[in-house]
Amino acid sequence: MGKIDIQVGGQHHELPCSAGEERLLREAKAMIEQEARTLRTLHPKASDTQLLFLTAVSVADLALAVKAELRAEQNRVRSLEIALRSLREARYDQTPRTNKPRG
Repeated sequence: MGKIDIQVGGQHHELPCSAGEERLLREAKAMIEQEARTLRTLHPKASDTQLLFLTAVSVADLALAVKAELRAEQNRVRSLEIALRSLREARYDQTPRTNKPRG
């Protein structure tokens, strides 16, 4: 089992990780540390605890925005699927039918 060290507001936080999680945690680490640096610049008098909370809120805001974007795209796909189904049904309805005599 590996460990990833994340620094936010001058404090180190060591997170254990399973094999295969290292890449994801390293990407998350980079994102969190960058956001903390940006927020430290915007709020230089914030305590380390406040900075940690601001970072968490900022990352959560990003996650919620991505979630809303995903939901909008899923709705768009559903609409396109409905439109495609309607077009296929209309094409099927316009296809001439031949009645073969039973014999």
